[in-house]
Amino acid sequence: KMNRLTHNKYELSIFQKKEIPIKELKEFNYNLLTGIKSDKTLSDYFMYLMDFLRNIYEIGDHTPDNTEVLKMLYNVTKEDISNYIMLLKNERELKHSSINKIISALKHFFKEIETRDDSFINPIKNIKFFKKEPLDPEKILRLTKDDIRKMIDSIEIRNEKDLRNILIMKTLYYTGMRSDELRSLTYKQILEKDGKYMIRLDKTKSQKIQYIPLLKKLAIELMEYQKDVQYNFNIQDKDIEKTFVFPAFYEKNTKLTANSLNFIIKNISKSTINKNISAHFFRHAIATEMLLSDNNISISDVQDFLRHADIKTTKIYDDAIELKKQNTVDKIPEL
Repeated sequence: KMNRLTHNKYELSIFQKKEIPIKELKEFNYNLLTGIKSDKTLSDYFMYLMDFLRNIYEIGDHTPDNTEVLKMLYNVTKEDISNYIMLLKNERELKHSSINKIISALKHFFKEIETRDDSFINPIKNIKFFKKEPLDPEKILRLTKDDIRKMIDSIEIRNEKDLRNILIMKTLYYTGMRSDELRSLTYKQILEKDGKYMIRLDKTKSQKIQYIPLLKKLAIELMEYQKDVQYNFNIQDKDIEKTFVFPAFYEKNTKLTANSLNFIIKNISKSTINKNISAHFFRHAIATEMLLSDNNISISDVQDFLRHADIKTTKIYDDAIELKKQNTVDKIPEL
């Protein structure tokens, strides 16, 4: 029997991520996560939901099955949700943006039930998102192009891995690629036509084939790097196309893991700019630098560059536009 808890007892922090078997995730997706294609989003939503339910019901470490989840969601009240949100804000002291992600996930679950059951009264329907927190220039410019330049310049090239790490950072910045897209990149995906270069992405967040324009200077560096790798590791022409551009191990051609990629970048950033940086910050960096530039790059241009399906996703960079307005004040001619 599941008993509703008083709201002063909480067991699980959302930061204590629990590995969920892919099979279990896929089954859950079939029942309550229609339309979510990204494995990361799927995993995050599952984690948020389990944390929410553990703070409403006395289920301990038990992971409920689909039937149990539905029963529990049907019995959730607006008061339960309000109390949980206050927990996130006051006790866990999460940022508004983090709380909004959790609210968005919960809204998705209840919306899915509402779509299937006309009689269902959606308890989160009128729960509003938190307003954006005050503008903080340091957060907007968490990683700048000058930071990236310092990180790159700090590397002394002694072997292929040193060169790999430099090109990883350049590629992340100049293309805005996501971690998995970069780690999955093979030489076959780097294309050239009429002197213009691009990267073909077969596996993307939207599950569609996409193309990324490639800066010619970077493309030439990548091709020179390919020649060095092919020569030093005796890779045949027939095998080079399926070779990872940024492998964990060249001899075995093994894919770099997300943790390994972030470990590399964090080590470099900690020792050079004293910041805790992950691969995803490069995507934020290029978007912010584009909007802060004097080249009249619009938010829709950045949307196209980052390959966001919905401009609402790109709107998180609105703060950069506000910061640019503030910087403009410094250029006003003095009396």
